[in-house]
Amino acid sequence: MNENNIKLDQQTQERTWQDLMGHKPMFISMPMSTDAQDKAEQNKDIFTKKYLEMLQQLFEDEFVSIARANTEIGVCLELDFHPGAVWDYGSQMKAMTGSAEEINAMLRLAKAKEWPGIHLSGSDEFKERVFIQAVLTGAYKPEEITGYEPSARAMEIIAMAGVKPTSKVSQKLAGTPEENGVKSPATKLKV
Repeated sequence: MNENNIKLDQQTQERTWQDLMGHKPMFISMPMSTDAQDKAEQNKDIFTKKYLEMLQQLFEDEFVSIARANTEIGVCLELDFHPGAVWDYGSQMKAMTGSAEEINAMLRLAKAKEWPGIHLSGSDEFKERVFIQAVLTGAYKPEEITGYEPSARAMEIIAMAGVKPTSKVSQKLAGTPEENGVKSPATKLKV
């Protein structure tokens, strides 16, 4: 992506969450334990030239534009992937649709920001997808993800990929997958 594609201007797009999404908002945030000063720094840094250069290097030609946007929860950068978008507020990010591409972008961005972990909110389906993708890509370990209680299905998927969560995470799901309502697949999942 070249600098001509970065449109950080006052084309403030007045959109409401209802216009953008007809369902529960999907967020990935800094861990809840992060202090307020760190969150404030992250929120302020998204409008710096250094941050925009980092986005440019991280995503190259993956998104159509970057624009400043006003939303109901504040001012952010909108990363337009067309279709789909990610809103970056600094200490939290919001997905438009919860697609694999958006989740991947959010996880890469969280790692680039050096977040020690992530906190998930949104639908159970969204949180499960983020959890699985975060663990399988190596972005975060299960114990670094809060706001989601791993389902037996999610634990089985990461176990099939050879990821062994800490005993603390594993103990949350006592019993076999079948006892928890998950049928064992006949073949392994391709990741």
